Amino acid sequence: MGKISRRERREEQLRQRKEEKRARQRAARQLRERQAALGLKPLPRATLRNGKSEWPTVEAEQRGRQQAVEDNSRSIALSFPPC
Repeated sequence: MGKISRRERREEQLRQRKEEKRARQRAARQLRERQAALGLKPLPRATLRNGKSEWPTVEAEQRGRQQAVEDNSRSIALSFPPC
């Protein structure tokens, strides 16, 4: 005799999770609609950085990176004894 199948129970759990997700989505949508009807703006969401440079222009970025390289190479050169 093998084990009793859990498939029916797993499928029921999956259906239940999907229904709970749909209910949360419906509630969130209704809340957004009510807030929009009242003229409220949605709260800003915290977002991850998209990898854009902190420098305002390409030239500023190049100058900043060049300066960092020069500073780093100077400190490395000073750590070695003179030839």
